[in-house]
Amino acid sequence: MIQKPTIIAYTRRLRAAIVSGAFVLALSILCTILVIGEAQPGASAKALDHAPFSPADGQWQVVPAPTGESLRKVSMASSADGWAVGDNGTLLHYDDAAWRLVNLGTTDTLVDVFMLDSNNGYIVAWSDNGSDVFHYNGKSWVLEYPTTATLNSVHASSAHNVWIVGLNTSVHWDGAQWTIVPVPVDRTIFNVKVVSDNEAWAFGNLDPVSGHGLILHNVNGTWVQYQSSAPQTLFEASFISPNDGWAVGTAVTTTHVHHFDGVQWTWVYTNHLGLFHLDMLTSNEGWATGRSESGPTIAHFYNGEFITVTDPLDRVFLNGIDMLTPCDGWIVGEEGAILHYSCSATPTPTPTATPCPMNVSDVHPTDNFYAAIRYLYCSGIVSGYSDGTFHPYNNATRAQLTKIVVLARGWNANCPGTPHFSDVPTNHPFYCYIETAYAHGAITGYGDGTFRPDNSLTRGELCKVVQLSFGWATDTQGGPHFADVPQNDPLYTYIETCYNHSLIAAYSDGTFRPNNNATRSQICVTVYRAMTNP
Repeated sequence: MIQKPTIIAYTRRLRAAIVSGAFVLALSILCTILVIGEAQPGASAKALDHAPFSPADGQWQVVPAPTGESLRKVSMASSADGWAVGDNGTLLHYDDAAWRLVNLGTTDTLVDVFMLDSNNGYIVAWSDNGSDVFHYNGKSWVLEYPTTATLNSVHASSAHNVWIVGLNTSVHWDGAQWTIVPVPVDRTIFNVKVVSDNEAWAFGNLDPVSGHGLILHNVNGTWVQYQSSAPQTLFEASFISPNDGWAVGTAVTTTHVHHFDGVQWTWVYTNHLGLFHLDMLTSNEGWATGRSESGPTIAHFYNGEFITVTDPLDRVFLNGIDMLTPCDGWIVGEEGAILHYSCSATPTPTPTATPCPMNVSDVHPTDNFYAAIRYLYCSGIVSGYSDGTFHPYNNATRAQLTKIVVLARGWNANCPGTPHFSDVPTNHPFYCYIETAYAHGAITGYGDGTFRPDNSLTRGELCKVVQLSFGWATDTQGGPHFADVPQNDPLYTYIETCYNHSLIAAYSDGTFRPNNNATRSQICVTVYRAMTNP
């Protein structure tokens, strides 16, 4: 086993190389010290250097940056609010109009950022004396935890469950204090992902004893080493759910991708794309960045294949990536590089400009809800059924609405280990959407502790959830506007607020019919208007 002084010397050299931007040199150092060989994939792996699919629905475009400093990570609280960090204390904030410099008051190298929401986030930085942890409280960033340890990555499931990992160490925030939590190995840990309030994963250096990249599993606060299928260092992971995780590692330019199915990690793909950073949207779609022998790489994973797509810069190393939806994502990199992914055409109410193929047989350009469904469909917010239909006139359930608003708002998934509703267990298909909506105050549930996810949604309930999801202040000016929604109606303020935001209108008899069930098309129209006419 490599002794600790050797590991520390290696880490210092790797860290210096990363700070200087010479990431390929850093990998060469890693390969020299750890003697990583070219491992062969198992039976389930397949080489996918070239694939026939190309993501025609959108493109990456360069976004003006207010800095030339190298950027390392990006984290979006929503489609209109995000942060990026980089070298020499560089901190950028996106406010739905542009990226702007924010003075953090430090020259630390900011190596990671993670936003729980618009009012709560963390930055990990390398300082001269070790590392600094900064916390965002909704108004400003505050230095909260200086340490002599070298920290690399931060992730969280809630405000009382934050994990940070680094060289031979991890620290945990429980909502009251930071605590050092021992790790069972003497390795550098590059990435941590928290999948629930009582479960987390960490990934790192190749273990020369086992010959595999490091995977650590934490349940209820204790780290244990997990059986790894990786033949090299693992740099980053992405989890869709606690039972669906992905991890990527690269030795020189040979990339190995690994998948967790709830039981074990399996080596599933090999390519020569040089991937280091990964963000999965679903089990069938995700994005990755890195550097191959031919230069910087952006790779799209779709239906089991990785393919490279056009990099509009094609000259700088690309680092952190955060995908909010299939049509909304960000990448940052060296020299202040910022890229934004969006669908190739901006949806409009005119049915002649279709931004992507909408393969549903029962929604037609002549339907008055066509533009709304198309917009949400092409943004990855709604989809059709397996038989190629959408069923626009079917009643919608309460659970279905939570999924739509969570995706529409671009919120990070919140999947706690303990459910908040007695009738929505952790294995419920809408569990993470319901819990995420609950965490953002968009839903509350009933007095008996249930949510009743399969109940039909009413038109009045739709207004309440939409107002709370989009965070609008109550606006009852000019009300009441509906004959059947008086001022003492419990949903009066929500319905009036939605009316004053031009989301809803009265029937010809002057009623709103708040207790009628809301159809799938009505939900799409309301959410579409909320997104496009805030």
